[in-house]
Amino acid sequence: MKMIRLVIAALIVFSFVGLYFVSPQTAYGACSVRIAQQYGLWCAVNTIVVQKKLIEKYAPECSVVESRFASGADVRSALIAGRLEVGISGFAPFIKGWSKGAPTKTADVMTAYKHELITYHTDVKDIHEFVKLAKSKAGFKIGAPAPGSSNHIALQWYLKNNGYDAKTLDTFIVKMKHPISYQSLVTKQIDAHVTSPPFAVLEKEKGMKSLAALWPNPGGWMPNAQVVVNTKWATSNPKVYQAVVKAYNEAAAWATQNPREAAEILAPTLKMSVEDTMKQLKTEARYDVSEYNIEEQLLRYSAFMHEVGLIKRMPKKLSDFAMPELVAAGH
Repeated sequence: MKMIRLVIAALIVFSFVGLYFVSPQTAYGACSVRIAQQYGLWCAVNTIVVQKKLIEKYAPECSVVESRFASGADVRSALIAGRLEVGISGFAPFIKGWSKGAPTKTADVMTAYKHELITYHTDVKDIHEFVKLAKSKAGFKIGAPAPGSSNHIALQWYLKNNGYDAKTLDTFIVKMKHPISYQSLVTKQIDAHVTSPPFAVLEKEKGMKSLAALWPNPGGWMPNAQVVVNTKWATSNPKVYQAVVKAYNEAAAWATQNPREAAEILAPTLKMSVEDTMKQLKTEARYDVSEYNIEEQLLRYSAFMHEVGLIKRMPKKLSDFAMPELVAAGH
């Protein structure tokens, strides 16, 4: 009897240990896809994918586990570590990882949008006066998700195109999540915020001033939001990977064709009204990026990052860092 009790106790302990170390595949069913997005309208297609269960539509055996990350660097780290299968990221954090040999590629470019330099110093007229103020004001701070983020690089690129060293304002960058930067700017705890929708619009509505849309394209737009995948996972799970590609393509097309319905899904997560969300969908985000030559845009982006020393290994063609589906569509 004592031996039986010992065996039973051992089995119970083993069961709990097994549950504790259970793999994601087992924990969430026969198949799970762990995805992460960041904050803002630019990556909100991901919310539509999740809410409409579009991955499950094409891979019914799978469940989706969603999380929110503060920056593209955090997304990159989780993809490399195998804690995510799919992550929504700006191009810069992704290509920095790729340049160092990370097992990641971009499967889709889902959104074009603007990064703007917003400040409460409304008397500042342009980037030249802004640089002077930054250098003369004690404790000057510029909020951004992280050094080396797409936001930061957009600012560096704009500085270079206006005659400055790209790193002129680097020492003033403070790492902050966009919602925190928003609150800090409107309460004048920081001097500026390099941001994208919806925060740029919300800040301007609070009386802040936009000094510039930063990307070197007409209107300051850039096809920047990437659907990044762990390539080892994609190769090992081709059916589920294809479901992911189809899901994001469908979500982007649906949001473009149905802005009100999309706004109703997105408004709660963006903490905005449906009307304001719908307005921003029409003016601040382009989920149809077919007007852009994706290869040309992203190689130019990479070349700038290489020029300022952010990456050592520079891609020569889209297929170097993109999955086949994007290569086929990206010219």
